[in-house]
Amino acid sequence: MTFGQRIRELRTAKGLSQQQMASELGITPQAYSLIERDESGKAYEKLPVMARALGSTIDGLFPEMDPEPREKTDSAGGFEETRPAEVKENEWAGMTF
Repeated sequence: MTFGQRIRELRTAKGLSQQQMASELGITPQAYSLIERDESGKAYEKLPVMARALGSTIDGLFPEMDPEPREKTDSAGGFEETRPAEVKENEWAGMTF
């Protein structure tokens, strides 16, 4: 599934027309059509508005791409941190971000 196909899937599930989505995004229906056909390189500029209009997160706009298994660990402050399951604690020490 492509990005455009995912957007179309979310839009139709919400019962919105392309015209309505274009209006939400402040673009023409023709420009919106390019997004769903994966022919627009500027869709990223509209991701926050698009996610809000579709009742999704920005991550939820993208088709799943074989996600890594993740594990949750408790941190000292009571928050949960998520990291790839195969990474061990000592492997994080030398990494720079």
